[in-house]
Amino acid sequence: MRILIATITAGGGHLQAAAALQEAWLESHPKDVVERLDLLTLFSPLHRKIYSEGYVKLIAHAPEVWGMVFNKMDNPTLIRKLARWKSALGSNSSRKFARLVKKFAPDAERADKKIWGKAFPIVPLNSRDPRPAVGENLLGAHGPHSLIDSGCDADGWLMPQFFRQWTNQAVPAAKGEARSPAGMFDGEKYPLVSLRAQDVESDGIGIRFLARHLVTLNFPNRTMYLQRQSIGPLPDPRLKTTRMEPLDNLIMAVILEDVASAQSELSKIERSDASQFATSVARKLVATLDDTPKPAPADLPPEVVEVPLGDVHPELAEVGWLKPAANRIPLNGEIESPLLDSGKIYATGLFAHAPSRYVYDLRGQWKTLRGEAGLHTAFQPYAYGIIFVIKTDGKEVFRSSVVRGSELVRYDVDLTGVKTLELIVDQAAEQNGGNWGLWLDPILSR
Repeated sequence: MRILIATITAGGGHLQAAAALQEAWLESHPKDVVERLDLLTLFSPLHRKIYSEGYVKLIAHAPEVWGMVFNKMDNPTLIRKLARWKSALGSNSSRKFARLVKKFAPDAERADKKIWGKAFPIVPLNSRDPRPAVGENLLGAHGPHSLIDSGCDADGWLMPQFFRQWTNQAVPAAKGEARSPAGMFDGEKYPLVSLRAQDVESDGIGIRFLARHLVTLNFPNRTMYLQRQSIGPLPDPRLKTTRMEPLDNLIMAVILEDVASAQSELSKIERSDASQFATSVARKLVATLDDTPKPAPADLPPEVVEVPLGDVHPELAEVGWLKPAANRIPLNGEIESPLLDSGKIYATGLFAHAPSRYVYDLRGQWKTLRGEAGLHTAFQPYAYGIIFVIKTDGKEVFRSSVVRGSELVRYDVDLTGVKTLELIVDQAAEQNGGNWGLWLDPILSR
């Protein structure tokens, strides 16, 4: 493979990044050709001198002036005024670079473009602003151009009229719920996009959205290619989770809330040689997409002698982060998998980020509650600590020690004659970071 890395020698950050890329690639692909090109060598001597010496001296002697200039350059009106001058100044060097790329023939010019993903024409933002844009926004609307802004660390932004369509401002978030509607781009659903309203002349897409893809920007051919790699935001590699490989496709459908696809994937799993446990987990996950109200424990017929708490309706459910969820982890921007994961996978349970409280109406009809509890695998190294508490008719009957790391606690509570059951998770310290508590396989028995 042939790879060309273009750099600018003004300042050392770009050079160090390019050198690290070259070293890392050659370490894993020693037979490939990787070359670096200093784009300043293509500029005229005067342009090169102004850019390199002016930039370095400004940073060294007047960084506050550079900060002011940098902030000004974020002004779209000023950018439009400067665009024509910048284009004229760099036109000769741009032609030189295009000829050099063609001569070098990197694999990005020769490869089968199908492997790059979907193609999106790169167009000028508008008739007065030549910055690169694509012809739709993260609301899924065609027509208004979206600036490709790799300097934006969010998923992007919408103009006010589109932002109002994207999120219904009249409906407040539930207590403890982080509310973020899905985005749409080229007909595909993108859960958990982080957008803001921005009163400018265009919409925009940022680095957090682009990071969900393998991105190829082919500027000579004015095309952006996106090959999707992640359903949600790019997972944090530090947050380790337990994978259940037979469920991979089903999990994608569940995250996208695609009921038909999820049911189709469940049928495939049931016909496959997947284990009985994997099939049970799959069925529970698909059931979370069903909006049919669940019965309270007190309303179940006598012939039901055992039931997971995740399969019945609580009278009250509160969590300290995101929203209450049974038999899965709620959709979030930190971990992609919805599996109940605490060192291993569990089929049933309750998401209970501290401080959390679930209340159930038993009406004296149940005898025992058994199960386990612990922290989500991804946050075991980072949680400040939680305490699991169980109350029956207001009286505390179980209290764990402080749970940190991979520790699991087990409980076996007598419910004879109990009318109200409460499951509580308290934070053990003033800080509450990473306290993703889970009630695991909590089973009511007659």
